[in-house]
Amino acid sequence: LPAKPGLSISGKLNTFDTRAWRKITGTDISNSGAELLHLPALLQHVDLQVEHFSGFGQTFNGLHLLLEKQPQSWQIELASAAIGGRIDLPFTVDAQHPIVADMDHVMVQREASSGKAAESPVPGTRSENFDPRRIPAVNFSSKLLEFSGVSLSHVRAVLTPRPDGISLASFSVDGQSFKTTASGNWVINPDGSQHS
Repeated sequence: LPAKPGLSISGKLNTFDTRAWRKITGTDISNSGAELLHLPALLQHVDLQVEHFSGFGQTFNGLHLLLEKQPQSWQIELASAAIGGRIDLPFTVDAQHPIVADMDHVMVQREASSGKAAESPVPGTRSENFDPRRIPAVNFSSKLLEFSGVSLSHVRAVLTPRPDGISLASFSVDGQSFKTTASGNWVINPDGSQHS
């Protein structure tokens, strides 16, 4: 039996698509915390093995997904060949309570252009149809980040929302052969155009 009252779910899924889930629940990336996941209040624990997980323009095969409800957040663990690490997702995400992703490895591919509006921005791409004000506060770190075959070591990034968009407060790569730092903003102008 579960250690505390509430609902616990475990099992296996052949496929899970976040786009389909958001259509059902009516949520998007601008929702925060539990609303972003659209999880019922009764739920306390999830342990799923997903053969094909699709979301944010990526597909992860053989993903083991663990979710554990904490007093102020969801603790999420991801394990597969392409992604692995831990994410702390506060019930309410804001500049003072960011999503914290402490990853071991993240391997993603550039999303193929389909003529449709992007579900969310993919690193290295831009979409005039996407509003940067929808991006939540995130503190991201990964020992290995691979994007379309380009590998970077010890990557850190801090995204902080601002009224007119999103600020890349800090970005750093601290590998043995390559080191860099950066910062910047992606904002909406009063006329609706974007600049960074």
